[in-house]
Amino acid sequence: VMQQPHEFEVGVTAVPLLLMLAITAERMIRRPWPDIAALRRHGWALGALLALASLPLLVNWYEPHWNAVLKQLPYFRSSSNLLRWNLAYILPVIVLGGLAFDALRWPQGWGHVGIGGATLAAILMLVAARDLAPYLHSDSTAYASAPIDQAWQTARQSRHPPPIVAIAVSATWGAAARRAEVNANNALTVGYSHRQCYQPMFGYGNENLPLANLRPAPVMSAQYGLLNLKNPACYLFPRENRCLPGAMFEVGERAAAEAFAAWKPFPFVIPAYMQTVLTVNLIALVATLLAMLGAGGSLMRGRFSR
Repeated sequence: VMQQPHEFEVGVTAVPLLLMLAITAERMIRRPWPDIAALRRHGWALGALLALASLPLLVNWYEPHWNAVLKQLPYFRSSSNLLRWNLAYILPVIVLGGLAFDALRWPQGWGHVGIGGATLAAILMLVAARDLAPYLHSDSTAYASAPIDQAWQTARQSRHPPPIVAIAVSATWGAAARRAEVNANNALTVGYSHRQCYQPMFGYGNENLPLANLRPAPVMSAQYGLLNLKNPACYLFPRENRCLPGAMFEVGERAAAEAFAAWKPFPFVIPAYMQTVLTVNLIALVATLLAMLGAGGSLMRGRFSR
């Protein structure tokens, strides 16, 4: 699979790596041999971190037998490439770069603020100097966002997004009736839902998408006692709602289907454990807000009492 340029646009640059190399070289000069006692105390933690850090490299390393193993695993067998796992390195690299910057012994008279500013300036210059030609001279510029922008403005002003009226399957289906081109990117702007809309949980090529009887037709059209619309509750809580993932709304559930198609809430069963999770989440949110308010109040009192 050919990788697109945007897959490599992470904006970190080589600056954090240079800082880490600098602190490593400085420590090796000061202490050529590793601290065996420290390695014994923290060796297990270091090993665990190295094991976690190796995962993105392992899943992107190709070897026929290893690739065959990955293709048997539930998540990995639906992925065409796992390059985005490398994004897991972004946060650790930034944090380690910052720690290396603080730990380095800069020459006397060099202020941390000035050096830090120069470091940030170098990062910005490297990002700004990147090659934009792949974006300016590629098919990625062929898509016009005007329909999306206009639909967003209309929905914002009316406070009512266009309800879903039909399922679309191609770039031109329904165009004669709607006098508008429908594709996977702007179908929602004219009240269509694309049959092959992308969702990572269904695989890179939607190979695990349970299409069943979903067809290019109005969503309220009935066939075999089923409406032409998927019930999302069956994806989330199939057991509690007594249905299978990918099940369609039944004819007797027309009111719920119409509400869902109009972007409105509709009734469905939530499991007891989810109610507990929501309650705990609400309590934690309130407790966090109160703690933040209390900490802010204590800080302000401390400042005014001086």
